[in-house]
Amino acid sequence: MSYQRNKGTAKGRGRVKNWIFIMATVIIVAGIGATAFGVMKDKDPMTRYLTAEQNTIEKQMTFLESQSEQMEELEEKMTESAYHSSSTVTADFNVEDGAQSFGAMLPMIKGMVSSAKLETEQMVDPGTKETFMALDLLFQGQSLGNAEIYQNESQAALKVPFLYEDYFTLPNDQLGEFLRKHGEEAAGMEELPNLAEYQSATLTADELDEIAKDYTTTLIKELDKDQFEMENGVRYENAKYDKVTLSLSEQESKDLIKVLLNKLKNDDRIWDLVETQMKLNMAAGDVEDGKTAVEELENEVDNIQMPDGFKLEAYLDGDLVAYRDINFTISHAEAEESAAISLRTNYEEKDEAYTSKVAMDVVPSGEDGTFSFRLDENGEKSGDALHVDHDISFSMEEEGQTSTIGVTLSSVLEGASTETTFDIVMDGAAFAGGPVPELSGYINTASELDEDKANQNLDVGLDFAMEDPMIGPVSGMVEFNIITDTEFTNALDFPDLTETGTVNVMETSDQEMESIMQEIEMNLQKYYMDMFGNFGGLGAF
Repeated sequence: MSYQRNKGTAKGRGRVKNWIFIMATVIIVAGIGATAFGVMKDKDPMTRYLTAEQNTIEKQMTFLESQSEQMEELEEKMTESAYHSSSTVTADFNVEDGAQSFGAMLPMIKGMVSSAKLETEQMVDPGTKETFMALDLLFQGQSLGNAEIYQNESQAALKVPFLYEDYFTLPNDQLGEFLRKHGEEAAGMEELPNLAEYQSATLTADELDEIAKDYTTTLIKELDKDQFEMENGVRYENAKYDKVTLSLSEQESKDLIKVLLNKLKNDDRIWDLVETQMKLNMAAGDVEDGKTAVEELENEVDNIQMPDGFKLEAYLDGDLVAYRDINFTISHAEAEESAAISLRTNYEEKDEAYTSKVAMDVVPSGEDGTFSFRLDENGEKSGDALHVDHDISFSMEEEGQTSTIGVTLSSVLEGASTETTFDIVMDGAAFAGGPVPELSGYINTASELDEDKANQNLDVGLDFAMEDPMIGPVSGMVEFNIITDTEFTNALDFPDLTETGTVNVMETSDQEMESIMQEIEMNLQKYYMDMFGNFGGLGAF
């Protein structure tokens, strides 16, 4: 598949800002996450609002779900089934402006990159928790170096064939001991994570949906119909809507946050996932540390001050939420400064098109350190394709100067393929100290799943341009292509460590390891002497 992209063009506030983030996150979830419970039959304001929330989210998701079914099916199959895959990675690059600064090296580097490729092989069996990975870096068809990794439930093994013929093995539960043996701090890395478990260490879409509904149920149980008011035919943004207002006092807001934090603290589904991810990423600490942190937040809620309470205004267009306005002011009992937080959303649809906008502003009382977030999304169906444009930006204003970083994306989703172009924007005071690159590019994907076989193609390109004060304008591009073929099968030929040469690094003496390292050094010298001889010296590059 080919696709031609277009070139694009605080001091002392840490504690307050942490609470701003926590409160904003919780309130946003409370304000726009209650989407699953339009189940009551009367039409009181609370029910009318919740029903419209559900409909609005479902309407927008309908546009996207129809374009992602096959990709989701492939991802789900790879988390549940044993498979063998092979990939080929190639790259290319070019320097346009500023090429003279590289001199005669540029053609040589370009030739090396375009003549090189990385081949990989992977076998994963979630049932037996076995993983095999191999990679080989090739230049003009000849191997520059290769390596293999194998892991089962009890041990991991590494082999670098061009350096040493045997596998080096380490029991999974002896990583910390191995590090300490060699004078290193384990820092929580006591055990090697099982690579096969990465495949299943996430929540499925159904599990995420269940959790969302569960928290929404908890949220709704804490709300009362008397907290909602409705006005019909209210003019807003040059049109008339039915306006629903949710008003919570300071104490009601605190109580709601406490309930949600308490539920999080005792939610084994979340903590089981956190524990798994910590083990897989060899992170320091444990789940109890996380639960303690949540409990401390829960206890600290009483120190939050929200003098104006919390207000959500929803403007309903029939059974949809056209606009939402959320506003509250927050401070901490021990902080001098407060912050006003506002969140505004807009959703409109017509025929086969929709527009969704989110604007969030955090304005400290000192008027320094203002933070803004903007997300504009426009989607339109055309036949079997969905065209979606995104404009995302983050802005921070300090000492009267604004800095912005953002990205614009334009995507076409059709079947199991996507074509996306992007432009990255970096502007303002934070980037005034030196040359700022102009970055743009494309990401194209194509997937095909046919029963027990799959093919995936990924193309990534990045264009860059900047004005260097020393050499003038510099511009160029980098491109990558990754092709992956996958077969789902239980007939996987994993290495049998009982029938091949191994070196257990925990049982091998220092003298034996020194002898092995000397052999590896000799093999390395011989390998590259032979290789460069075959290439005719560096001149062949």
